[in-house]
Amino acid sequence: MFKDRLLRGALAGIISSLFMLAWNLFSYYILHFAKVTWLESLSQLVLGQPAKDILDFLAAFGSLIIWNGFLGGFFVSFIIPERSGSYLGRAVCFGYVIWFFLYSIGTLYKVETFHIASPVTVFSNWIAVMIYGIVLGWITKWWDTHEA
Repeated sequence: MFKDRLLRGALAGIISSLFMLAWNLFSYYILHFAKVTWLESLSQLVLGQPAKDILDFLAAFGSLIIWNGFLGGFFVSFIIPERSGSYLGRAVCFGYVIWFFLYSIGTLYKVETFHIASPVTVFSNWIAVMIYGIVLGWITKWWDTHEA
């Protein structure tokens, strides 16, 4: 289907981010577990202010999709050599490293939704990045093994 690993990685990153975002929104709106959504955090990070209208949320969503597509491409290009093993383990670790990096930057620059996160939100985000890593690893492995 797609011969280019970079493109496959970007698509895997985008698909994985949709699963991660679905968990985050479920955790926020249904379970009332997370205290802030990824879209609110990204709006704060990208726009420098909380989202005020639908355009702000669309900018945050677009940033999430583009960033995670880039991360997926980076993952398949540099973290996972072609047809190597332990896709899921590496992908989950990759997700946690990226999460830690983003939270560190948010804390360092005092981005409100990052440096004042509650422990429950942090735990929900750990689950989200684990979902991201599992889906990213699974899709990458599937594409590598079903390559035409």
